[in-house]
Amino acid sequence: MDLQVKVDLKNGLTNQQVLSQRSKFGLNEIKHHKKFNFINSFLAQFKDFMIILLLIAATISFAVAIYEHASGSRHGSEIIIGYIEPVIILIVVILNSMLGTYQEYKSDQAVKTLEKNNQLNAKVIRNGKMSVLLASEIVPGDLVVLEAGDYVPADGRLIEAYNLNVVESALTGESLPVAKMVLADNLKNKPLGDQLNAVFSGTYVTNGRAIVLIEHTGNKTELGKINKLINDQELALSPLQIKLNKLSKIFGISGVVLFLATTLIQILLNGFFGGWNNVATYSDSLVIGISLAVAAIPEGLITFTTVLLAIGVANMTKQRAIIKSLPSIESLGSTQVICSDKTGTLTENKMKVVQFWDYEFPNSDPENSKALHSLIACCDAQVHLEKNGQFSEAGDPTEIAILRYGLDFHVSANSVFEKFPKLDSLPFDSNRKTMSVLIQGKNGKSLITKGAPDVIFNKCHNTPEQAKILNEQWSKQAYRVIAVAYKSINENQESISHDDEENLTFLGLIALVDPPRESVKASIKQAQEAGIKTIMITGDHLTTAVAIAKELNIYKEGDKALKGEELA
Repeated sequence: MDLQVKVDLKNGLTNQQVLSQRSKFGLNEIKHHKKFNFINSFLAQFKDFMIILLLIAATISFAVAIYEHASGSRHGSEIIIGYIEPVIILIVVILNSMLGTYQEYKSDQAVKTLEKNNQLNAKVIRNGKMSVLLASEIVPGDLVVLEAGDYVPADGRLIEAYNLNVVESALTGESLPVAKMVLADNLKNKPLGDQLNAVFSGTYVTNGRAIVLIEHTGNKTELGKINKLINDQELALSPLQIKLNKLSKIFGISGVVLFLATTLIQILLNGFFGGWNNVATYSDSLVIGISLAVAAIPEGLITFTTVLLAIGVANMTKQRAIIKSLPSIESLGSTQVICSDKTGTLTENKMKVVQFWDYEFPNSDPENSKALHSLIACCDAQVHLEKNGQFSEAGDPTEIAILRYGLDFHVSANSVFEKFPKLDSLPFDSNRKTMSVLIQGKNGKSLITKGAPDVIFNKCHNTPEQAKILNEQWSKQAYRVIAVAYKSINENQESISHDDEENLTFLGLIALVDPPRESVKASIKQAQEAGIKTIMITGDHLTTAVAIAKELNIYKEGDKALKGEELA
């Protein structure tokens, strides 16, 4: 990309360069919705055919009232009554439009509040110094420092990276972290999940540290492009609007037919009995025809439907849903198919331990398990229980799940780290598929290694057959299985290398999964009973997707589970 500025990759942009970039590219903000305009919103309510028909009826009624008043055909209270009907129709139309506009205004304010409460900070290098700024102030060319726990504020390329892992579920649906690295190759034409030298807005750093050269901000980011595609879609009419428009056309045509038939009959009758040359013969006939045609239009229908929709919106608001327009509530009630993302929607987007097996003491309490203590010692994540009873977490989701599992059995990471101080470590590597730490214990130094079971099995001298059987069973259930092993290290050894990850002693297995949300299964059952088909869409592996779908009763034997390339 042409950043339109020369960037010092050590000191970052100058203040003058920042101002120039901001004038070209604007703030780093994704416009999630079109700016609300009261007048435009109010006028948009008049697009419905029923509203147009009522306005025509009101105009004609008003013209008839003026004619009758001027001709003297009505007197006293009759004149007032003649004007009341068109005024009532206009009041109905205006109130209906104001209610629709107010609903759009409320939803607009709710969205703005959410955006304001979710403003992020970012660490940016400018003028040779690092400072913390609002993410919205970032411009293309900025150098952003990322650390574990940070959200990526904009799209960029890595110029430095140390053991960097990023969760990209917001873009790809994959809940496991992706290892990122500095690469000379240009991967811009690759799928997002394969661009290992890039990070994207909305993703989350679990491990490591990096410096990123920002290339795209705001609506130019991948997240912004998705948002633009959504916003550019023309809103289709709801089923209720389609039916009301159809009904309105029937009323309109019926009114015209009634007007012509009534007027013609009246002219014939008045002509025979009052004379063909009498002006009243024609004027009175027209007034009667118009009055009957207007009376055939149900002006109360639009009010009735608007009130019902408003009640529906109120009920949805109690369920913490933001409804942008009144007709959309009826569309929701007409749903026949629900297409849902998996990660974070059907599932918790939070890994959880579901199985644990200690090889030495398979039936012992995990609190005293050497395998569990070793797994915790081989974690870089942090989990703390706050005074309010909530957990504060930072790091890899898998490691966070292991630490929380330990807390369930009163084994805290702090107590393990104090008991077994960490002296050195080998970060997880996607090629090795292992992570190792060197710890100091009471009986000397030890190397602890955790990673993919097949890799760990090959590095152990004592892999039990039961471990292989459990790994195969759990993998078929779409669990993420991790094995742990150890070996003693010479007291004189101060650091470890990849060569040390051999001749290990197997300790145990742990299985994790991103579990379904508690309420989801019942909601899906309720939808299915209502005749609504549920389809799960995810960027996750097919095996994992099918396992979750089976658990939620979305997938049944004989159903199809398709990969993306099969849909193309």
